[in-house]
Amino acid sequence: MKPWLRAHRAELPPDFPPQGTSHRLRSALRRHGWIVQEGEGDVRLYRPGDEDAALTAAPVERPPAPARVPGGERAWVRGLVPGLQAALRGADPTLEVRDGHRLPYTREVLSYRGTRPERETDMRYETDLLVVEQVDGEWTPRVVVEAKLGSVTTHDAITYSQKAATHKHVHPYLRYGIILGGRRHHPLPGRLFRHGAHFDFMLSWTGLTASADEFEQFRTLLLEEVAASRLLQDLMFNTRGRTRLHYSMLRRPVLAR
Repeated sequence: MKPWLRAHRAELPPDFPPQGTSHRLRSALRRHGWIVQEGEGDVRLYRPGDEDAALTAAPVERPPAPARVPGGERAWVRGLVPGLQAALRGADPTLEVRDGHRLPYTREVLSYRGTRPERETDMRYETDLLVVEQVDGEWTPRVVVEAKLGSVTTHDAITYSQKAATHKHVHPYLRYGIILGGRRHHPLPGRLFRHGAHFDFMLSWTGLTASADEFEQFRTLLLEEVAASRLLQDLMFNTRGRTRLHYSMLRRPVLAR
């Protein structure tokens, strides 16, 4: 509907708002006396006092339905692991990709001996994809990627973003993002930008399997996020070492493509 309204401004009242969400534009039309009828695949607009003929039939942009995958999203995510593992290991042998790993989001102290915690416990959330770094028998979580097929609701965006925030409370150097699969021609939804405040990145694939360009973009992004995680950890926990690097600026740019 929005493209039609932009192309037919002469049909609209002079004080009609030039932009906004589809919901707000429909509400504005109704306030000006227009009739707006929403069908299964279009929105029909009628001028004030001209209820006999539709002015236009504008196609509705609806979010894609979740693609049907045997085993659902969990199986889809599991199927991504081998390719990602090989791609990341080829660039950095210390990296490993895990699916379904339960990562602590809180660490609670139950008792102390002197000034040191004696007994501790944690609570964990399951992650879809987790990129870890393994060195000398120890591993460090570097990047978490949540995954959804088709559309993402406002509730999804808020829930995943809050999950990212709680995981970062325990791992303040952790990088966190979301990937949407099977989006066809639909871009990333606005609700993800608005409610995904704790995401460091978000991306979508046209199909269930990434194209060569989409996969290379994902591989590059994950390697860059691993590097960002390492830098953040060094900035936070290596503040007094003699070998530490000295910085005079830290910036987190916003990139969109």
